[in-house]
Amino acid sequence: MAEANESGVVQYNRTVFTRSPSLNGAIAEAISENATQVRDLPPQEVQQVESVANEYDEPTGGFVVRKNGTKVRISLGYEV
Repeated sequence: MAEANESGVVQYNRTVFTRSPSLNGAIAEAISENATQVRDLPPQEVQQVESVANEYDEPTGGFVVRKNGTKVRISLGYEV
């Protein structure tokens, strides 16, 4: 299991985050554009994001990732 630091902030780990290409891309875009990213994900990609969150033992409802000194808040919303 990857480790979270500073109370809920996880350090970006390329090996872990490349397991979810959509999440990895959204993090990169959020940092480069300094803007919120929104995606509609098919079930398989949702499972990939959940897998990354589980790796850090973090809720998919929201956690923070630090990459290159920048913090990005990740949250996964579900519509029924």
